[in-house]
Amino acid sequence: AWIKSYQEVYRTPKWTWHFEIEIDGVLYRHKPGVSGAGAARKACVKHRQSIAFGHLHGYAGVEYSVNSRDAIFGIGVGCGVDRRARAMAYGKDFEDKPIIGCGTIEDGVHAVFHPMNLGARYPRTRKAVA
Repeated sequence: AWIKSYQEVYRTPKWTWHFEIEIDGVLYRHKPGVSGAGAARKACVKHRQSIAFGHLHGYAGVEYSVNSRDAIFGIGVGCGVDRRARAMAYGKDFEDKPIIGCGTIEDGVHAVFHPMNLGARYPRTRKAVA
């Protein structure tokens, strides 16, 4: 009785909150159930269906897996943390830093990761030297 609902905490309309939902054959969930580099591919292979997830701090992107029966993808969209926040201080010495972004999925078959442009707050991607 003392715990607030998500609606109260985030001041949202009367949404229905899902921690896992499938739309157009793509499984959407907060955590992928795997971690580290290659998590997107590991997650889609583990579930043998396309999957979209967040939460992983240091890795994001799209990976596809194709066999003789189907073609699936995994897309990790990073996380929503500020690495300078006190709660994230434990990661100050980690080589991999949090990635913030979002993803778009078209018709359940094509996924694209879009890293957020954080301007001068974070290091920019270096251009390749020709």
